[in-house]
Amino acid sequence: MSYNGSGAFSINTAGQPVVAATTISSTVFNAFTADIATGLSTAICKDGQTTTTGVIPFALGLQMTGTASNINLGANYISYGGTDAGFSLDASNNATFSANISVVGGSMIFPATAVPNANANALDDYEEGTWTPTDASGASLSFTTVSGVYTKIGRVVIAAFKLTYPVTADASQATIGSLPFTNSSNTFLGGFTTYSDVTPLPYWLIASSATTVQPYSAAAAFYTNESLSTKILRATLIYMV
Repeated sequence: MSYNGSGAFSINTAGQPVVAATTISSTVFNAFTADIATGLSTAICKDGQTTTTGVIPFALGLQMTGTASNINLGANYISYGGTDAGFSLDASNNATFSANISVVGGSMIFPATAVPNANANALDDYEEGTWTPTDASGASLSFTTVSGVYTKIGRVVIAAFKLTYPVTADASQATIGSLPFTNSSNTFLGGFTTYSDVTPLPYWLIASSATTVQPYSAAAAFYTNESLSTKILRATLIYMV
C-alpha cells in the first residue's frame, strides 16, 4: 500500500519487520521498492518537476518569498474563503469580494485612461487634477488670476475655478471653455457661484456634449463679456460625462 487518503504513507507489511538472518524474498523486496516508488512519485517536488492533481489544503497558510514569487491561475479561480465567501480571482483577473474592502496604509489606483463599465453599480474611474479656464466666446479675451481644480468620480465631474475678466466692451455672450472633461448630452447641468462681484450673482449652464459653460442671470438672460468687464468670478460646476 502507499498513501491512505489522509496523507499517511505505509509500505507493504508483508515480511515486515525484517529481523537478523531473514532471507531476502524477491517478492517482498519488489513490493517494498514499488511502494517507495509510488510514494516518491506522488510527492510534490520542490524544484517544480511535478504538477498537483488535487486541491492542496494549507492549514497554516501559504507564504512565497523571493523576487520570482507568482501564483499561476488555472482554468477556474483562486479564492480565499471559498467561491461564495471572502475573495476570489478568476482567470480573467476579475476579483470578487463578498465583504467590505479596507485599504490601510495604501491607495486604490485607477488607470490614467478610464476603462468604462456599463454596470450601473460599477465605479470605473477616479481622477484629480487642475485645469485652466479660457475664453470661448470668440473674443479672444485673456483672463487674469485664473486657475481651476477638478475631481472626477465615475461619471461625475466636480470642477471649480476662479478668474477675473479683463477690461472689455465686447458684446459677445460670455462663454468659458476648457472644462477638464466633455459634458454628456444632458442640457440641464450647471453649478453655483461661490463668490463674485457681479450683480446679480450668475447661475451656470454647461453646454451639452461640450467643454464650455455660460453664466446667466435669474431672469434667464445670459451675460455678455462687456457686462463682466473687470469682474471676479468663482464657481463650482457639477456635471456628468
